[in-house]
Amino acid sequence: MANIQTSTPTRRTIISSTAAALSIGTAAALSIGTAVNAVVIVSPDRFADLERRWRELSASCQTSPAEAIADAVEAALPPPEALRPLPSDLDLGFKPPLVKTRPHYHRCDLDQFTGVMLRDQDVVTSKSTDHAGRDSLTVRVVGEPWPEKQARADEILAAYDPWAEQVAAMYAELGLHEAEELFSDRCSACFDLEREIAEIPPVSVAELVAKARLLLVIEAADGSQEDPIGYAAHHLAKDLVRLIPA
Repeated sequence: MANIQTSTPTRRTIISSTAAALSIGTAAALSIGTAVNAVVIVSPDRFADLERRWRELSASCQTSPAEAIADAVEAALPPPEALRPLPSDLDLGFKPPLVKTRPHYHRCDLDQFTGVMLRDQDVVTSKSTDHAGRDSLTVRVVGEPWPEKQARADEILAAYDPWAEQVAAMYAELGLHEAEELFSDRCSACFDLEREIAEIPPVSVAELVAKARLLLVIEAADGSQEDPIGYAAHHLAKDLVRLIPA
């Protein structure tokens, strides 16, 4: 945030500055005016409890257990050699794997290996009219059969299906789907708790400070979630107006 080169305040800079200022110290916040009494000096226990709950949920969302299962399956069932791209594949007109991190052809690459392999292929269209006067258009792909390309395509398809079935069976045996659902549920619970924290109305300036500190912790932990600062800004602004009337 310190690298923002603009004089125009944004929601992110406003809320970050406000929350940071509030988190410096309760005493400074309590000195806003005589109408606010320093009746609570320490952060309320409920925000400390919320932070403990959030840290536990957040830690469980860092790495999906499904990743360990996928790694185990990949180590136990590496792809057949036939699925690894060959230099000659490009000469035959095949495209490299779509997913660059995979050193083999996968399901998303299989369309190019289906059907009849042709050399110097062309698209021919013809128009005809039936007895009722309705026109129809026929599209055909024509070309010279390409035995070398056909053999390579058949080899890839023949190798992929049995391997994919083995991988799917091992995923099911190790509980990949259940692990993915558990991880998704944990992350959803963490996001729900973050919304709950943002919506809690503080009853004192000390609670407002505690809430601001916790929102800063959440922001620092995951700046990639959907507009976390905008959401926090909305609620902290309402809190400030309600607690410290003009």
